[in-house]
Amino acid sequence: MKRPLLAAAAPPWFEVTRETATCVEGLAKFPRTRWAECGLAVTVRGSRPLVRETVPGSDLPLWCLERHIFGEAEFCLGLSTPSIRSHRAAERWWDQLAQFIVCQSVASETGLWPLMNGLDHGAAGHLHNRALDLAERLDILDEYLSVQAGYAAGFSAETVSKLGEDPRFVTLQDIEVRRHGAKAANDVAAARSSRKCCGTMRDCPYRPELKITLSDTRSRRGVSRVAARAASLAGTSALAIASWAMAPSNVSLHPTPDSAG
Repeated sequence: MKRPLLAAAAPPWFEVTRETATCVEGLAKFPRTRWAECGLAVTVRGSRPLVRETVPGSDLPLWCLERHIFGEAEFCLGLSTPSIRSHRAAERWWDQLAQFIVCQSVASETGLWPLMNGLDHGAAGHLHNRALDLAERLDILDEYLSVQAGYAAGFSAETVSKLGEDPRFVTLQDIEVRRHGAKAANDVAAARSSRKCCGTMRDCPYRPELKITLSDTRSRRGVSRVAARAASLAGTSALAIASWAMAPSNVSLHPTPDSAG
């Protein structure tokens, strides 16, 4: 009988322990992660793969916005979950899972998600993806990422002078305004949520000490100011450790259309 595509394409770092026509279980032992020896036990189901810990909550939180674990403890590997119809597609999916596991290892060790690795959550993620695409087409991706990381306050005068009237650059700026509004809405949702923080991430908006109170939200009138408040509460610790809270050098930390959640 022909093996399922995902099982057939499983990389050397994944030890398959059980497989059926619709399910693959095993131990993810990606090098230079905290699970390199013992393995992270995961289960993958379906031709549009859904993946989570085999026993949810064993090594990772059951739900964590900052760690891209949602729903029924499922791993968020991208904006969408494509069907696996070829061996190459299966290999790409395993590459995404590898990157996710590296990020989880960094998060477990440092309490921070690796800088610039992944898209924003929810609706903001789609806008973030569009902004990245535009920045790449305008040949200013590195500068855009620098701004996003906080290393620059904004685009350089040279870039603004060169691209200021380019419709794509105007669209990029408009998307950024909408994206930050969507991110602020996420902060408001966190403030109103009764969900308890798992306590593993330093700057999670669900942490009690970082939550924005409803009275503060109402008094500030507007999600943009709420976002500024959230940023001031979170501080700059992510930038302070950016030089060392990174994944191994053989795994890209640049966001891609498939790295949202």
